[in-house]
Amino acid sequence: MKKFLTTFFILVLCLLGGLAFFFIRSFNAGNYQQQVVQTVSELTGRTFSIRGNTSFKWFPLPTLVLSDVSLTNQTGSPRQMMMTAKTVSVQIEWESLFKTPLVVKSIHVEQPHFVLERLADNRSNWNFPFFSAQDDLIDKNMLMNTTTQVNQTKIDQLTIENGSVEYVNEITGVSMMIEKINGDLSLDSLKGPYRFNGQGNLLKQTIFASFDMKRLKNDTPIDFSLNLKEKQSGLNMDLTGAFTPDDRTRFMTADGSFSLTAPNTLLSALQLPTIHESLNKPSVGNLGLELTPLSDALKSITVRLGDSDDAVALTGSLSRTLQGTQEVFKGGVALNQIDYALWAPFFDRFEKLVLTPSEDFKNKELTLKTAIQNLKIG
Repeated sequence: MKKFLTTFFILVLCLLGGLAFFFIRSFNAGNYQQQVVQTVSELTGRTFSIRGNTSFKWFPLPTLVLSDVSLTNQTGSPRQMMMTAKTVSVQIEWESLFKTPLVVKSIHVEQPHFVLERLADNRSNWNFPFFSAQDDLIDKNMLMNTTTQVNQTKIDQLTIENGSVEYVNEITGVSMMIEKINGDLSLDSLKGPYRFNGQGNLLKQTIFASFDMKRLKNDTPIDFSLNLKEKQSGLNMDLTGAFTPDDRTRFMTADGSFSLTAPNTLLSALQLPTIHESLNKPSVGNLGLELTPLSDALKSITVRLGDSDDAVALTGSLSRTLQGTQEVFKGGVALNQIDYALWAPFFDRFEKLVLTPSEDFKNKELTLKTAIQNLKIG
C-alpha cells in the first residue's frame, strides 16, 4: 500500500509538472500585446504602439517585456510622439495573477524619452482622461488579461534607466531638456501618490532630486514637495507647492528655501553673469515661484551672501513674458549695500534698462552710476 501511494504521488507530480511545462511552452506573449495596447490607449486617450517584440519570462517572477514602444502626442503638435522607450519590462507578483488588486512588483523602462509641451493655443499634452475621470469610471479596465481595479493597481517600483524629458512652452518660448535620468518611482495607485528619487543632467550639471506628489483629484490642486541638490555649487533647495494642471491661467505655485556654497558655479551653469568674487560666499535664501502658461514669475527672492554682520543681502522679484519674439523682463530689487562694480555684469547684460530709485534713496549719495532701488527691465 505504501509503495502504491508513493508511486501514485510521483505520477501526480509528473503529471502536474508536465502540464505546467506544456502551459509555459505553449504560452504566447503576443496574445497579451493587443490587450496592453488597448488598455494604455484607453487610459491616455492616445495611440499606444508596440513596434518591437513582446516576450514573457516566468522566473523568478512573471515578467512581460515590450520592445520599441511609443505613445502619440496631442493633435496639432509638431512633435509626433509624447513618449518613446527602448524596452518596458513589467514584473508581477505570482499571487496577484489569481486575485485582485494586481500587484506590479517592478517596472523597468530603458531609454524613455518624454515630451511635455504647451502649444501656442494653450493646449497641454499631459491631461490624460484617467487623471480627471472619477475612480469608478476606470475600475473595470482590463490589464494583462486580469480583471482588476486599475486605479488601485499598486506598483512597488518603477525604474527609469537613461531617460530624458523635453519641456516646450510655445507661448513663452521656454524650452529645456533634462537628460541621463536614472531613478526609482513608486506609486500607491495609478492616480498616486507618487514618489521619485534619482538624478538627471540639466545644463550639463547633475541634479539629484527627491519628489513627492499627492494623489490626483478632480479639479483640485495637487500638492507636491521637491528637494534638489547639486554638488559643485553646493545647492540644496526645498520646495513645496501645488500643481493646477486643469487651470489655463496658472500651472504651478511654490515656496522654498535654499543654501549655496559657491554661487558663481551655479550662475555659470545657468548661463548667467557671475558676481564679484568678494560676494561669492556661502549663501542662504528663500523664494516664491508662480508659473503660468503666459509667463514665468519669481514672485519673491531673498538672498544673503555670507554670514557676517555686514553681509550683502538682496530681495527682489522678476517676471518673464514673451511679446512676439521679444523677451520682456519686469521686476524689482532692493540691496542693503549698493556698489555698481559688484553688480555691473548683471545690469550691463541687458540692452534696455529703466532704473527708478525709490523715495528713500533719492536724497542719498550712492556709489552706483544710477541709483538702483526698483529695477524695471522692459
